Amino acid sequence: MVGYSVSQLTRWWERYRAEGLAGVLKQQKPAGKASRLTAEAWAGLLQAMRAGHIVTMQDARNYLEREWGISYKNGKSLWWLFKKHRLLVEDRAQTPQKSQCRATSCF
Repeated sequence: MVGYSVSQLTRWWERYRAEGLAGVLKQQKPAGKASRLTAEAWAGLLQAMRAGHIVTMQDARNYLEREWGISYKNGKSLWWLFKKHRLLVEDRAQTPQKSQCRATSCF
């Protein structure tokens, strides 16, 4: 199998021998801390972004802290969250940016 390490293939083989095909196909829960961002907070964040109120990661951090009491100390965590949820670039492209609004008085 191209693209998989020997250790990964070994894990799959051992799981297959122990649990059969059903065990190999079973979705494993990823390890790690659960997200602090609720579905409602995520929906609110997307809505504010689409409305043009949030343009930067700092805007997003400020919004989440102010409206939902969710704080991210650095932008890296929030950036990974956006990447995980695959925030659509098209949504941002349709939204006037703050710099554009200064010139055209959007607000």
